[in-house]
Amino acid sequence: MNRQAPLILDGETVHQLGNQLGIVLGFVEVLLMECSEDHPSYTELNEIRSAATQAAALLARATPTGQDGSSG
Repeated sequence: MNRQAPLILDGETVHQLGNQLGIVLGFVEVLLMECSEDHPSYTELNEIRSAATQAAALLARATPTGQDGSSG
């Protein structure tokens, strides 16, 4: 059985990943506001939003309390 070691991320890396996901989510929200539901890209944009939201939730769940990358 091939078993991989868990990935351990430091607080700064988690913070930066969260920032990048926020940018993706922000752009997708703007694009969704600008196109109608019958636009050819609407379904794909919703899939991107869903995937980024799930990734952000996983990242938040994987971040121990107090390890969010903030200094102070």
